[in-house]
Amino acid sequence: MLVCFGIEGATPVSTPPAVKYDLSTVQSLVTNDKKTKYLNYAGDLYYLSIVGSLLFATQSRPDIQHAISLVSQFGSNPGILHLEAAKQIFCYLKGTIEHGLMLGHHGAKGFDLVD
Repeated sequence: MLVCFGIEGATPVSTPPAVKYDLSTVQSLVTNDKKTKYLNYAGDLYYLSIVGSLLFATQSRPDIQHAISLVSQFGSNPGILHLEAAKQIFCYLKGTIEHGLMLGHHGAKGFDLVD
């Protein structure tokens, strides 16, 4: 995903990021000036594509679900801080690449998943 969005050179971090950003609708694009600044900052990055990719990653990384829920609230009108928070989640994933959710069993006894 990092390569897909052109942020493979991002600096890895070890903590989920969205908490440090005080995300709200105040940072959303209201004026034409803010829209122009956002488009210049974002370049070829599409916010909803980033959020969708991160949502897919929650299948094996439930530790990012809260951060994703925060950034996904602004999908209809993201601002620069929202995009930075989403990119910061990628930095967290890069810094914790060895983490994940393993489904399966080890040893002679198996287990059944029951709904």
